[in-house]
Amino acid sequence: MMNNQLYVNSAELIREIYDDYNITSDDFVSRAPAWIYNALDELNFIQAYVEKTTEIPIEHYRGELPDDFQGLISIAIDNQRAQLKLHIDDNFNKFKSTNELNPEDDNNSNDELDPEDLEYHEWVELVENNKLIKQNINNNFKAEYYISNGWIHTNIESTTAYLKYKAIPSELDNNLNMYFPLIYNEGMLRRYIKLYIIRQILLRGYKHPVLSLASNNPIVNPGLELMSIRNNVRVACNKFNKDRRENIARILTTTKI
Repeated sequence: MMNNQLYVNSAELIREIYDDYNITSDDFVSRAPAWIYNALDELNFIQAYVEKTTEIPIEHYRGELPDDFQGLISIAIDNQRAQLKLHIDDNFNKFKSTNELNPEDDNNSNDELDPEDLEYHEWVELVENNKLIKQNINNNFKAEYYISNGWIHTNIESTTAYLKYKAIPSELDNNLNMYFPLIYNEGMLRRYIKLYIIRQILLRGYKHPVLSLASNNPIVNPGLELMSIRNNVRVACNKFNKDRRENIARILTTTKI
């Protein structure tokens, strides 16, 4: 880690939560990285980003985006760069694929394709083992996508999408053997994230001897305290200029320190 400690591994907050709030359960630890990303999203301030690539399986026309996703740079589907679907209509995600064909087609090789089925696909018919096979051979078919609520939706039912995207820098915590986001070493931000995690723990039914989301006192209700300090946390985190954020993030994720 760098000497000025502009960034710290947010895994440190897990140990602080045990010490500060006397939590006796370990169930929340596996969910903590995702909750920390959510807390940073909730604050809506500009965090330093790094470029990452990953593969996402597409099933039933959609795939879940990674927790650290902060913006798409490019996406390739079926060896072609996918295009953003600008206008979503009822026909999107209704493209025909081999396993969606009418089962009756398998028993009748003389069947003709319905012209309506060719709106997006051009099919060729082959006879193999007395079974009709219809394959998409239209090289002009365009892979399309749109992003909504943490999912990427495509016009291809099942495939693999290759994403290049902006992400919050992360670092492996050797003790927990998990990757955690790097965060600003800012006291108010650290407190906010710990309160966010405590709130999520309580929402999942954990019974704490003091803290309660039903209380009207922000001292014992982490949900109320979160709302009261949110704007101040944003101001504290936006004090670094964009170039410095990006440079430090790049150094931390490409150099062994």
